[in-house]
Amino acid sequence: MEGTRDKKNVRPILIIIIIALLSLFNNGVIGRRTIITNTTSFRPSSFQQVAIVPSSFTKDLDRNDTCIEQPNLPLSRGHFFSSDIDYANLTKITADSSEAICMYDRTQDGFFPHAMQQLYGCFSFWREFPTKQPILVVYYVARGRLLKQRFTRGVLEMLQSQMSLEIVNSKWLERRSNNGTEKPFVVHSNGYDVKHYEELQQYTAAHLKLKDTSSGTCTKEKPRIGIVNRADYKWRSILNADELVAVARPLSRDNFIRMEYFENQSFPDQVAFFRSVDILIAPHGAQLTGVAFMDAPCSHLLEVFPKHYVIPHFYGSLAMSTGKKYSYLYMSENSFLLEQVFKEREVARRFNFCPSIATIVGYLKGLVADWKECCTSIKLSQST
Repeated sequence: MEGTRDKKNVRPILIIIIIALLSLFNNGVIGRRTIITNTTSFRPSSFQQVAIVPSSFTKDLDRNDTCIEQPNLPLSRGHFFSSDIDYANLTKITADSSEAICMYDRTQDGFFPHAMQQLYGCFSFWREFPTKQPILVVYYVARGRLLKQRFTRGVLEMLQSQMSLEIVNSKWLERRSNNGTEKPFVVHSNGYDVKHYEELQQYTAAHLKLKDTSSGTCTKEKPRIGIVNRADYKWRSILNADELVAVARPLSRDNFIRMEYFENQSFPDQVAFFRSVDILIAPHGAQLTGVAFMDAPCSHLLEVFPKHYVIPHFYGSLAMSTGKKYSYLYMSENSFLLEQVFKEREVARRFNFCPSIATIVGYLKGLVADWKECCTSIKLSQST
């Protein structure tokens, strides 16, 4: 009996010790390396930033916010976009209904670029059936996530205003399904697929009461170049962006390059920025979710990726499916096909970087030449 009692007393102690060890491991005290760097953001205050990095992967990715220009592969360009969704075959879904019902996938993680994959897809679906009432079905928890984010909330408000969108909960759909109503459309896409994007831009401009600043851009000698950067207290900030602006300024209209940070900007402010540029430079990140609202003819997105983290199909598909040209720059001397990109991406995506100013400016000259050629083609077509 005594031995049994002793074992019972020991078990809780062992459990507590195991939990404590697991906690230490998960917090980086055991088995990981903790890198702490003092960073000063563009905000008035400065603070410490902590990145947890597996000890096996720190040789060339130690976070250092001292700007040292890094090598890169030559510029890559997107030449086509293959649609993931065949909207033409969706007619049978809504043929016998006065409603076009699109369902928001509740398995989404709430991150607004992923949410917008579905909302852009739902918009495309609704515009395939312009005479039907657009309806968005959202589970209760997912609805809270959508309304919490400034961007997705702004998009939903625009759709309600311009398309009379109805947003209903899943209980509404369950009642309809019990009555034998057709199944809703659910967006499944690895990237972005946006149809009727010109209508999307027009509805948004009307809702936000924004003036047309792009239709006459090709009558000018130079394009409007812009940069949407990420704050250096976050991840994937272009640390030498100010230097890039100073050197590349002569290539841009009025010798001015507008650089913005979207961390605290509203949906209308973000849309207004996208509508004010012809050539956009940006590191990979959520700030590119609104690139669909770039409405200038001959516009171009140049996306920059850090080493070991390159997924051009994501925002590249958004750019190309909404009428823009797309290029990307990979900050590595090696092909990403030969590197452990996806295995190390959760670490690599946490680092800031410094692309070569001379290289970026050289590529920009090519993009400006492409813009001029495109605009010349438009002007010739208008004169005939």
